[in-house]
Amino acid sequence: DLNNVIYESKVAGKSIDVYSHPETIAFSWESPEGIVFIKEYIFSPTNYIVSMAVRVKNGSDNDIQDQLKITLANQLEQKDAYYGFVGPSALIDNKMKEVKLGDIKKEPFTEGQIKWVGLETIYFINSIVPKEVKHAGMILDEGNDRVVYNSYLEPAVKVERGTQTAYEYDIYFGPKSLKLLSPLNNGLDRSINFGMFDFIAKPSLWLMNFIHDYIPNYGIAIIILTIIVKIILWPLGNKSYKSMNDMKKLAPLMKEIRDKYKDDKKKMNQETMALYKTYKIN
Repeated sequence: DLNNVIYESKVAGKSIDVYSHPETIAFSWESPEGIVFIKEYIFSPTNYIVSMAVRVKNGSDNDIQDQLKITLANQLEQKDAYYGFVGPSALIDNKMKEVKLGDIKKEPFTEGQIKWVGLETIYFINSIVPKEVKHAGMILDEGNDRVVYNSYLEPAVKVERGTQTAYEYDIYFGPKSLKLLSPLNNGLDRSINFGMFDFIAKPSLWLMNFIHDYIPNYGIAIIILTIIVKIILWPLGNKSYKSMNDMKKLAPLMKEIRDKYKDDKKKMNQETMALYKTYKIN
């Protein structure tokens, strides 16, 4: 249990500034038995990815066998959002798993081929992305003050005395933006889902952002997107309007058929279909 140990760092001062190039900060702690734990973070000035490595050096007289657990924690509103998802999630066995806040105690543990685990709000996601996809576990828990925990549990490993082992992750703390997440190619873009309109919404969103890159005004970008959609759908809409206009012209004939065959539904349908065929109306 490393939750309460005090790590040391060789970085001078209380902070580091990340501007023109990546910066690294490492924390280390050694147990009384000689087991050294090192956590190293690499911060980039160009994106929201923090590279993290955890190293375990066994300088004790005995072999150790244990499981490493990396935990995310965040305060989340304990109510369902009207749109979007809020709560713990993961990409397991290439399937999105989202656990509602009220179901955390019902599903505290899940295992499988985990690509990432995260904590989502409507617009942001905190996530742990292991460099190597493996059969691992996800542990969910709740604390005080609406704090929710989502932990990535590594498989058990044996570290023999005099040897060391290492784990590597990407940590993403940032917006749920397709423009930012898709290029990462790690599955985090799957956290963005527009429900039943997802297959239409994502291309539309991409196109709107593409327009915005050249015309940095979302109002104008939405107008241009609307015009493009209208142009694409114009042949279908024009055909529909023509069909509606033709139907109006046939209204008197349709009424005549209904009045004539009001007691014979089958004959009424046959005559109606024949009328459509004669005037080539679909």
